[in-house]
Amino acid sequence: MLSSTFSYPLDTAFPAGAALALVLMLALLFTAPRTCDTPLVPRIWSTVNSRIKAWVFLLNGRKIMQGAYIESQGAPFYVDVPENRYCVVSSQEHIKEMDAAPQSVLSLLAAAEDLIQPKYTMKGFNWVEGRQGTEGATLMRTLRNDLTDRLPEILPELRLLTSALVDEHFESLPSENGAKVFDVFPLVRRAIAHSNAFIFFGKDFSQNAEFIKAGVSMVEHTLVISDTIRLLPEIIAE
Repeated sequence: MLSSTFSYPLDTAFPAGAALALVLMLALLFTAPRTCDTPLVPRIWSTVNSRIKAWVFLLNGRKIMQGAYIESQGAPFYVDVPENRYCVVSSQEHIKEMDAAPQSVLSLLAAAEDLIQPKYTMKGFNWVEGRQGTEGATLMRTLRNDLTDRLPEILPELRLLTSALVDEHFESLPSENGAKVFDVFPLVRRAIAHSNAFIFFGKDFSQNAEFIKAGVSMVEHTLVISDTIRLLPEIIAE
C-alpha cells in the first residue's frame, strides 16, 4: 500500500527525509550512553543502513514485503518503515494468538488510530484522547457493543457481499495463458467501502454505485493523508 501511494511524490521528499533521518541517527549515536561493546563505526553503519531500508520501503514496499515473507517461511518477520517497525504474521496459529490477546496488550483500535490518524483526517477527532468525552464514548459504544451484538446478523450477509464482489472483480479480468493476475489493493478498497456502507448505512447504500464510488475515494484519500502525516513532524502536520 505505501509503495503504490507514495511512489510519485517522493522525488523531492525522499532525499530530504533521508538526510534528516541520517542527522538524527548520528546525533543519537554520539549522545547515547555507551552501554554496548560494539565498535562505533559498525553501529553507525548498522543504524544508517536500517534507516535507508526503512525509507526505501516507501518506494519498493511490495517487493520488500514479498521477499521477507518468502524468506520467513511462515514465521513472523519485521519490516522497518520510516515512522515505525511492523511485525507481520501470517500463520493461523499467530493470528489466533493475536485475536486472543487482551485489549491491554494488543489494541486493534489503537492500531487503527495509528493507521488512520483521525486527529488530522477526521477534522480534529481523536478517539483515544476523547474516550471520556461524547465523541469517544459514542465510538466505543458503537464498535464494542452495538456492532458486536449485531455480528450474528451482519456476518452472513457480509460474507455473501464480499464473495460476490471478489467473484465479480475476478470475472471482469482478462485471462492470459489460462491465468488471471491483478492488484489486490484496488479490490481491498472496494471491499472496505462496500462493507462500511453495508454495516453503517444498510444494504441499499452498499449497492448504490455513486455512494460506493464516494466511499472508495474517501478510503484512498484518508490513507494518502494519514501516510503523509506519519512521515511529518507534528508541528508541520498541524
